[in-house]
Amino acid sequence: VGGAMNFLHYYFLLKAFEGAPSTVLLPLVQVASVSVLLGSAVISMLRHETWITPTHALAYSLMFVGGVLPACGGHLAALLQPTFWRQAFVMCAILAEFALGLHDLMLSGCAYHSGAASGGTAADGSAAADESDSDSYEYFVWSRI
Repeated sequence: VGGAMNFLHYYFLLKAFEGAPSTVLLPLVQVASVSVLLGSAVISMLRHETWITPTHALAYSLMFVGGVLPACGGHLAALLQPTFWRQAFVMCAILAEFALGLHDLMLSGCAYHSGAASGGTAADGSAAADESDSDSYEYFVWSRI
């Protein structure tokens, strides 16, 4: 699954470069963290954890505006037009970053465990080491399927 998401990311990113110059496309793909933010919000809600601070919300807003300004020619009102979203390079950039976001969320889900979910550990930490090894192996398997 991870390998497929990684492939799709690069495939759609290369397709996007066929339709727009890098000065337009590279800031647009930085908007990917906004899509990862939405995915991590779902995970945080499921885990009953804090989602986002006001400082982070401001940072994500600035990243979004800064990322889309070159793609819409400096006019944010263009985002409200369906013709903006129908451009091939915009759709390819969105799909590329969505695939990368899925890969990153999968990585986070396989690698992250809160202290409460780790179960008991022996005094020498051997149980923690065994769990860490199995988590690494689990991520390796899922990212290659």
